[in-house]
Amino acid sequence: MNRTDIDEVLRTRAGGVYRCLDPLPADWPAGSGPRLVRIAGITSRAALMQGFAQAFGFPSWFGGNWDALEESLIDLCPGPAGVVLGLSGVDALAAEDPSAPGMLADLLSDVAAAWRTRGDLLVVLMDSTATDAPSLPRIAAG
Repeated sequence: MNRTDIDEVLRTRAGGVYRCLDPLPADWPAGSGPRLVRIAGITSRAALMQGFAQAFGFPSWFGGNWDALEESLIDLCPGPAGVVLGLSGVDALAAEDPSAPGMLADLLSDVAAAWRTRGDLLVVLMDSTATDAPSLPRIAAG
């Protein structure tokens, strides 16, 4: 996919999880587009959970496990423009737990579908080249 395709994803509100190996430009998306949330330095599952908790302001009692992550994300109210979530460092997570990138992609796909049913948009751009990632649709950010 190219830049036009990501514009199409946003225009048609076709949320989901995409494999994106290009760095996200600092100014993208600009204007009144979706809120850009970046989570980097995903070296472990604990770092991943902490990154989500900080990026989305989860409460201090956030459980830090897959179920708590999914529930917390589904409960978010992203606003009318939605969220573009850039995840970088997913391959380091795969080094710790090879099944984690696939689990994360499945979880985020479920969250994007739940948001879509209520009219909200979640587009996830995951930089992974891990085993499960090639099955994700590919998109370029720049």
